[in-house]
Amino acid sequence: MGDGDAVEVGSLRWKDEMKTTVRVLVVDDNPLIRSAVRAMLSGLEDDSIQWVGQAETGEAGERLAIKLMPDVVLMDVSMPGRGGVEATRRIREQVSGAKVIAFSAHEDRHRVTEMLDAGASGYVLKCGRDGGGAIIQAIRTVSSGGIYLSDELKTPLLGTGALSSEMS
Repeated sequence: MGDGDAVEVGSLRWKDEMKTTVRVLVVDDNPLIRSAVRAMLSGLEDDSIQWVGQAETGEAGERLAIKLMPDVVLMDVSMPGRGGVEATRRIREQVSGAKVIAFSAHEDRHRVTEMLDAGASGYVLKCGRDGGGAIIQAIRTVSSGGIYLSDELKTPLLGTGALSSEMS
């Protein structure tokens, strides 16, 4: 069945839409960040990305990820209690198919590689030049199997050999 093909079985007829919605969980200790991301995702013109929940700690994020089974988790790196690195590792182990995108103000190489080593498929800077557009692009990229890095991170990380050129 191809994209948009209609199928008829007996008296039932349906159309193969091939359209999927990416379900996103936001884990960040800052309520303003959580609200802003929710508003941004809810304001998209299409329904290709759906906000499904939020948590303010790594522990709460793990519990919600197991319960909600999101496609993508937007994860703050630095939070009180269990931080983003350990929460990412645990979510990747416990929630089959979930992709994690690190979302942080920290752009040092150590934090980026630590998150990627824990299983994150992307790293978006909160203070990046592209703002909300980078978050949307990162969600779309990692949900389709790619790896996303904010533009500000690519040259410093690739130039030092910390990451392979396949991650650009």
